[in-house]
Amino acid sequence: MATTTEEYLEYLDQQISIAPANSQEELDASVCLERLFKLHDVETDVQEFDMPSAYPMVKGIVEVLLFAGVLLSGFTTTPVVIPSVLVAIAAGALLISDALGYKVLSSIGPKGKSQNVIGYHPKTGDLATKGSRPIVIVAHYDTPRESVLARPEIARFQGIVKRLAYVLVPVATVLALIQLVFGATSLARRILWLIALVATLPGGFLGVAAIMDSVSACTIGANDNKSSVAALLGVLEAVRPTTGKLELARPAEPTTYGVRHGAEVIAAMGMLPEDCEVVYVDDAPEEPVAPAPEDEAEVEAVDVAPEEPEEEPLMGDGDDSGFSAIDPDPDATAPVSLGERPTPPSPEDPAWGSTDFRPNPDNVARRASLFDLPDPSVSTTDPLDAGMPETPVIPAPVRLDDEAKTTVFRSIPKIEEGPAVAPAPRAEERTEAKRNLFFGRKRKQQDESMSEWLGVDADFDAKEDGRNIGSWDHFNDDEDGTWKGGAALDPSLRPLDHADEQDGLLVDHDVVMGEVFADEGLALPEDEEVLGVEDLQEAILEMDDDALVAHDIWFVALGASSLDHAGMKAFLADYRKACRGAFVINLDSVGAGQLTAITAEGVHNRRKADRRMLRLFSNTARDLHIELAQAGHTWGDTDATPAMRSSMRSVTIMGMGETNTPALSGTPQDLMENVDAEQVSAVARLVTELIRRS
Repeated sequence: MATTTEEYLEYLDQQISIAPANSQEELDASVCLERLFKLHDVETDVQEFDMPSAYPMVKGIVEVLLFAGVLLSGFTTTPVVIPSVLVAIAAGALLISDALGYKVLSSIGPKGKSQNVIGYHPKTGDLATKGSRPIVIVAHYDTPRESVLARPEIARFQGIVKRLAYVLVPVATVLALIQLVFGATSLARRILWLIALVATLPGGFLGVAAIMDSVSACTIGANDNKSSVAALLGVLEAVRPTTGKLELARPAEPTTYGVRHGAEVIAAMGMLPEDCEVVYVDDAPEEPVAPAPEDEAEVEAVDVAPEEPEEEPLMGDGDDSGFSAIDPDPDATAPVSLGERPTPPSPEDPAWGSTDFRPNPDNVARRASLFDLPDPSVSTTDPLDAGMPETPVIPAPVRLDDEAKTTVFRSIPKIEEGPAVAPAPRAEERTEAKRNLFFGRKRKQQDESMSEWLGVDADFDAKEDGRNIGSWDHFNDDEDGTWKGGAALDPSLRPLDHADEQDGLLVDHDVVMGEVFADEGLALPEDEEVLGVEDLQEAILEMDDDALVAHDIWFVALGASSLDHAGMKAFLADYRKACRGAFVINLDSVGAGQLTAITAEGVHNRRKADRRMLRLFSNTARDLHIELAQAGHTWGDTDATPAMRSSMRSVTIMGMGETNTPALSGTPQDLMENVDAEQVSAVARLVTELIRRS
């Protein structure tokens, strides 16, 4: 049986806890994903690469230095003016070069190691052609840290702050240099210093947040990375299904062998003699413990059977086994012997005990209300009956043989034989009959004879119905040979193909549809599986699997995505030529929030998503009844942004939160309890169907 996307999500939650970039936990997560890829019999490769492990912190420090340099440059009466201006200019130059794509900041600091897990499915089947485009599906598996910018009160302003920092960093750098031209006490220098200081505020705030995020705690990443990887594995399951199921590690319930009390508690109960010693043994012993020998001085609470049977002591008498006497409770219910039970008094009737005894009805008033009930043997007239004719009773749905179609029947009421009584004509009909009594007698006879010959009634429209019939050759085309263009039978009553005509049974399609769509439908056998809407959708989509496997598909689990998307950049550096002309689908935080197709990405060097892929996603989501919105992500990059900048057709599917940020990403609430497993499965079906149509 194929593994579902929900099972992959549960498996990842059990196997991967946290996996920050450049850590042993990330390496263990890559080993787990490699094992999953190999279960699908795809060509699997682990791509190791070096990446700047300190890049976010280094960039944050440079942004703080820009703010500090501009701030200190305003103290003209101190000797730190010139050094502070130089620091501000150097920091601004580094930030500008990083925005232009020069890897200056990324080369500062130590290097770390990470890895990508890549699975490759070559195109197969009759529909595989030379010109089919490859498809690359990416999803990162490294876990982010808690971010200050992800807090709800700040997240809604995150995009504005990042865009302002991108624009104002060059302005602050230029103003820090220009202020040296003016005198130390001039008004123009003061104004330029204030403008430059305000321009560095967004960048300084982002720098402080980046430094704090670098040392903050890691999140579980249930929605940020595990949901996206589970959706990727769901697509892989549709392309290359596994033969077995995942072994989900479920916690075993501990076996309880009883409650152990201390020796002092046992002694306080007074259940054992004072000379008895309590010895504890291991729980649930494998072999029964043999009783101690008779010659030992210590006795381990061995029960000694009495030689002669003794009478069972009554409650409160006490016995020789060490039980203390208990005072009986007068309000308690105690068993009563047979001899002490009271005998009910016999009735004062001389006939008591004989066959002539008749009980005296002493409580007639209690049963007086029963005298007004009608006699069921006598048929009475219902006062609420309005004289409506009796209607046939519709029997319960029945199930025919396996070869016959299951349906619902109802019987046709029989018409009593007797003289036919014609209905009374209406006033309009009587007036028309008098009018045509003399002038239209001959024409009426001709019309009736023609209608009888054609087999039509008075409602037959020769112009309209003739256009539908087409020609005289099709006029008598009828299966049962009774209908010839006139009024059709009741569409809710149609003869059953395999029914006996003598039974007079007709199919009631209204009843059938009512039973199908009712809350309590037809009873099914116990071994018959009931399919839901999602099962039917998957069954229909799997009918076109030849189009699904006719593409070269790359399944890439990216590492070190939180460090300037180093995993995607490393993949493009080694596999760009092999994926020439490919469609890139990036899955990010798809388990919560509103599913959104990102139309544009990047603060600087902004790129737009491929229009054809956006249109395919929109049409496919509408056909599968999946809500898919479209929005921009112009305040940051995703894993698809480097692919767009390398001229690859790309699009990102992201779960957006209320603050227009990735849902739950970088927050302590990024737990599996907040992930919608059905939405993750919907994303897997959406991507799978898009591959079929591409």
